[in-house]
Amino acid sequence: MTIRDIKEDLIGLGLGGNVDLATLLYLSLTMRKAERKISMLITGPSSAGKSYLADTVINLFPQEDIIKVSRVTPAALVKYGDLSRKVLFVYEKFKDELFAQYIRGLISEGEVIHATANELCRLQGPTTLVETTANPNIIGIENKSRCFVVGINTSEEARSNILERQKELRTIRAFPLNKETEDTQRGHKEFQENLDPTIDVIIPYAKRIKLHTLAQHAPRILERVLNVITAIGFLEQGKREVKELNGHRYIEAEETDFYIAKEILQKLPIDETESILPEDTVKFIETLRAHRNKLYELGTFTRGHLFDIINKSDYPHRSSKVVIKHLSVLNQIGFIDERPVRGLKNRCEYTLNKAFTVLLTQRSPQNCYATLSLT
Repeated sequence: MTIRDIKEDLIGLGLGGNVDLATLLYLSLTMRKAERKISMLITGPSSAGKSYLADTVINLFPQEDIIKVSRVTPAALVKYGDLSRKVLFVYEKFKDELFAQYIRGLISEGEVIHATANELCRLQGPTTLVETTANPNIIGIENKSRCFVVGINTSEEARSNILERQKELRTIRAFPLNKETEDTQRGHKEFQENLDPTIDVIIPYAKRIKLHTLAQHAPRILERVLNVITAIGFLEQGKREVKELNGHRYIEAEETDFYIAKEILQKLPIDETESILPEDTVKFIETLRAHRNKLYELGTFTRGHLFDIINKSDYPHRSSKVVIKHLSVLNQIGFIDERPVRGLKNRCEYTLNKAFTVLLTQRSPQNCYATLSLT
């Protein structure tokens, strides 16, 4: 089953106005069987179709793999024991700091230990989390950095797709439509049950992927991108050669998987606005951009070259420690490429990345995934 097949089925189920969001959710639920998870927080006003979308996609999966709750206490959560291949779906997210802490532990650490005076409970992960909420203000920055936070499409077209299907299901067309829905659900459940979780997905071109954005959480954002590529490849395991190395069975992601992932992600209103770099780092980047012609002319430059530029500019922080800190961050997010100078200890040379699209402070869009590139 390909992404195109999945999208066609989702459109047929009335999700045409939110087909990319529904596809990302489908990929998220697919990864419940794998080690690398994709978690999602779906936001939008009441009656916008969040629950309809989530339920429609979830019904394509084996229900024994889904734990659906409206509210669960941390003490009750740990009683589930093993959630490593489950989906925890919380409709209408609630504010509970301890619950949020446990969820972070499940997603990041893969385990939560809950100790009381009478017992010690272990909750096994990592776990796929899906939450919906009409109140985005209760989503903390820590959860944002671990999940895709996606707004549902509230346009007239998206609402009319759902309304038209609801009305059609009250006509004589309901009988064949319900039969088609049941057949679609059955086909996807069988497909999902036949996916082999022991087959890993290797991304041969992973080092060539660049995220040209000014996000503090760029490593985590990039990790989620890699997981989406992995999910797309995972769906194709029946059509690709299964290789083996040292007892590990794997298939290789193709470059087309990267472009499919980028197409899905850049179309969605994904909230990364809380991950913008600090103002002093942004100011440093603006200083470099103002002198980019000089840096391009040099080709490869040193810290000495940078200090010459800084001393002639209005950049306020001229400490070598501050500059080195900024250079380290810019190397991580792909703004510059850093190389050690052979034979000279603690000396580095830098190259300004011409492909880097500058997205600064208030000019930064919510979706940073359009800046992905395969170098």
